[in-house]
Amino acid sequence: MIDSQELEQTLGAGFGALFHPYFDGLARGQLAIPRCTACGRHQFPPRSVCVHCRGHDFAWDVADDPRGTLFTWTVVHHAKGTEFEALAPYAVALISLAQFDVRLYGLIPEPEGLEVGASVRLVFPSPDGEVPAGSSTVGRPHWVHANPD
Repeated sequence: MIDSQELEQTLGAGFGALFHPYFDGLARGQLAIPRCTACGRHQFPPRSVCVHCRGHDFAWDVADDPRGTLFTWTVVHHAKGTEFEALAPYAVALISLAQFDVRLYGLIPEPEGLEVGASVRLVFPSPDGEVPAGSSTVGRPHWVHANPD
């Protein structure tokens, strides 16, 4: 999991602070999305100003059941020299969340059989190292194929 110092170095001083609640949620096994307290709309990625109403105050809502619909994706076949090298091939996907009206990118470690509109769900690594049912052995939150409810 990414830590606060690494986040600041990656995103830049000040900007990384916007993402702290998101990454803190992932570390707890939760998907948190910012909601503008002025207009009530969600947005992702986090910003200091609401893209809908220009409000400045945000609360973070946690997805009850982080599921979504596959909007688009690309398959990475070569990831030489990165922490993802051993995962290749994998998909980097744009997912429309079911609970909140936002899209976000995510990792799908098993890209076989992906289709636009497919149902996916977010799984988190277990704190004790066990692999969640229906998941791969990826040690970070990632998306997997889901059966529609």
